Order: sequence, then C-alpha cells, then structure tokens
Amino acid sequence: MYDERTRYLQAYSSFLATIEKEKKDARMEGLTEGRAEGKVEGIEQGKKMMIISLIKDGLLSKEDGAKQLNISVIELDECMSADE
Repeated sequence: MYDERTRYLQAYSSFLATIEKEKKDARMEGLTEGRAEGKVEGIEQGKKMMIISLIKDGLLSKEDGAKQLNISVIELDECMSADE
C-alpha cells in the first residue's frame, strides 16, 4: 500500500511538473509572437510617419505617398488629419 501510494504521488508530481513546463513554454511562445507582431507594427507605423512627414515637408506628393503605403489618397488624407 505504501509503495502504491508513493508511486501515485510520484506520478502526480511528475504530471504537475510537466504541466508547469508546458505553461512556461506557452508563455514564452506567446511573448515571442507578441514581440514579433509588435516589431512589425512598429516598423509599419514608422514608415507611415516618415512618409507623412515627407509629404508635409513638400518632398513627396500625396499620390506617391499613398502608393508607398498601399492606400488611397483619401485614406492618406484621413491619416494625416488624424495625426494633427
């Protein structure tokens, strides 16, 4: 009986350790994915801000800026008015 209970407790302890490891791995995977997505979004936001800045400085036309951002001139105007 003692041996059976000991084996049960060892198995349960091993199970809990496995669950904790899986939770930790899932957390790390989520952080990695989140950072990657944040980096992509940051790059896109920086590109958008740079193009808007070039347009405001008169170095780039709205049409060319919209083309670079893959949006319409109307959408670009909305972005520019939202940034002000």
